[in-house]
Amino acid sequence: MKLKKLILLTLITIISISSFGQSYVKTLSNVNKWSLFYSFESAWTTQYQTIGDTLLFGKTYRQVYYGIGGLNMQKSYFLIREDTVNRKIYIVPRISLLYDTTEYLVYDFSKGVGDTITVFQPYYAFKDASSAFSFVIDSISFLPNITNYPVFYLSNVIPNTYPYYLVWVEGIGSMAGIENNCSMWNYAEINSLICAYQDTVQTLYYIPQMQQAHNCDIGWINIETENINMVKINPNPTFDKITITGIKKALTLKLFTSCGIKIKDFIIENNEVNLTELKAGIYIVMLYDNNVLIARQKLVKY
Repeated sequence: MKLKKLILLTLITIISISSFGQSYVKTLSNVNKWSLFYSFESAWTTQYQTIGDTLLFGKTYRQVYYGIGGLNMQKSYFLIREDTVNRKIYIVPRISLLYDTTEYLVYDFSKGVGDTITVFQPYYAFKDASSAFSFVIDSISFLPNITNYPVFYLSNVIPNTYPYYLVWVEGIGSMAGIENNCSMWNYAEINSLICAYQDTVQTLYYIPQMQQAHNCDIGWINIETENINMVKINPNPTFDKITITGIKKALTLKLFTSCGIKIKDFIIENNEVNLTELKAGIYIVMLYDNNVLIARQKLVKY
């Protein structure tokens, strides 16, 4: 009897390893690019690209920038972080950066067929139930000639409720776009991923029906920003003024209360900002380079 139990336990272990032991395909590399086709009244191509890291409360995030048609890609959109051990991806939405730095689970590739996943839609991520959606993984397969990575097909746990279904690709994100994790996809929908790159390696190819109409090769974002990890604000706490080091040119400093209420904009001159008139308290300092957020830090004034 003990031998039978041992054999059964061994078989279960082998099955578990074969089912879940597949190597995880990382989504984030040194530089990622996603090209997305939008079609709503008019049509255009939008590009998302990761550029540089930023550190928030001990966690390292990649900054995601975006632009339309490969032009004017000077806008910081959101922060993204990947937990490769637990196969999960988190986003700090752009709008949340003004109020808090809460991260939201947007992808979970640790689950298998039949499992339920609850994730947040970054557009609505404000700590309320309406921004959370639950889906069941119906199947995991591949998209021939489009990507060699595992493709997750999910459906809403509530029948006949939008979004009805999702298509996620491990190593890429949603087929509706990296931030559109809770959006439906097919090549005729409002938004559809055209192609994706990790560094210079293309990981997702043209959707055949869209290949003739849309150009994936719209270039890479070339944006000059400060090295975020080198930007320092001292002293902190402070009594009268702060000094910003690690910057090479004039930047804009936006000061907010701890509740997200904007107080004032400062143009940094000689790397110093005078805060003598500021009341004692806790504030949020945000540094911008041409409207691009490059650093964010809590500041204590006494």
